[in-house]
Order: sequence, then C-alpha cells, then structure tokens
Amino acid sequence: MAGEKKTLKFQMMMSPAEAETLDDWMFQNRIRSRAEAIRRLSQMGLALDEAMPGLVDSVAAEAERVLVLSQSVRAAARQENAAAGLVASVASQGINPLLQQISASLAEHIALSMQVDALRARTADVETALAGSQAVKDEVATLDLLTVEGITRLGELLDQVRQKKVLKLKGGGGASASAESRPIELAGTLKPDDEPLPKPPEPNNEGWERLRDKPPRKKK
Repeated sequence: MAGEKKTLKFQMMMSPAEAETLDDWMFQNRIRSRAEAIRRLSQMGLALDEAMPGLVDSVAAEAERVLVLSQSVRAAARQENAAAGLVASVASQGINPLLQQISASLAEHIALSMQVDALRARTADVETALAGSQAVKDEVATLDLLTVEGITRLGELLDQVRQKKVLKLKGGGGASASAESRPIELAGTLKPDDEPLPKPPEPNNEGWERLRDKPPRKKK
C-alpha cells in the first residue's frame, strides 16, 4: 500500500467542526495537507479494526485479572476485619483466661517431663540390676567350677590315701614298728642361749615307809 501510486480521486463532504478537528490534528502531527491527514487517519482506522478482536480479548483478560485481584483484596480486608474483631473480643474479655490456659499447659508439660525423667532413672536402675545379676551369675559359675575342681582334687587325695593304706597292709608290721620307733619331733628346739627347764622334784616316800613299818592296831 505504501509503494502504490495515488491515482484515484474522490470528493468528500465534511462539517465545519469535523474540518476544524482535522486541521488541529494536522497541526499537531505536522502534516501539510488535509488529503494526507485523511489518508493517515484511514490507515490507522483500518489497522485498528484489524487488531480490534485481539485488543478486546486482552482487555477482557485484563479486566478478569483486575476482578480477581479486587476479590482477593476484599477477602484480605474481611480477614483483617475478623482478626481485628477477635483481638477486640480478647481484649474485652480479658487476657487472664488465656494466661491461665498457658500456665496449665506449661504445668502439664513439666509433669510429663518429670515422669520421663523418673522412667529414665528406673531404666538405669534396671540396667544396673541386670548388670549386677550377670556379675553374680558369673561368680556362681566360677564357684561351681572351683567346687567341681575341689571335689575332683578331694577324690584324687582319697584315692592316694587308699593306695597308701593298701601298701602298708601289704608291707606288714615293719613299717608300723619303724613308725612307732621314730622319735617325735618337737615344733621348736632350744637355742644355745636359752636357759634349761628346771627338773621336777623327786617324790617323798618317807611317810609311806613309816605307815608300812607301823604295826597294825589291835581290836578291843
């Protein structure tokens, strides 16, 4: 359209107000003739008519978005008003009940924590008792082992004693005589520097000899 030659002519009727408006538009856009101004306005009108459906759709979408935003703003305003009303009601009713609820919940939490600590202490006691019982079991097992070893050793000693008795019986009285003739060894011996023990006094037989030599009494 821009490269084509302008060969067609036509007349156009216009009111004085329209002509004045056209002249003002010519002056604002620095156009030299009315024909050029009318040509440009025609091109603009045709382009706008072609783009009008897309513009309508975009305007409708924009209007819908603005409507959604306005609804969101209204909902936020209602929530804010509700929160303000709740705050006002709490302030009017007093904050003491809320503080009481908070203190009660804190007391319950403290009681639960104390119960948990007690359970932990009991668990530690149980673990200690289990460890002690295991140690006792180990000691009992050791004692059982020692007892079995002692019984075995005692049996071996008894067997040795029996064998010695059998050998003595087979050997005769020589062994017993030698055992009887063997002197008894004292637990301790006198040292050269120690004093000797005093000798016991000899028995006095004079009185017994007088009674023996005295004649018997005669009966009256």
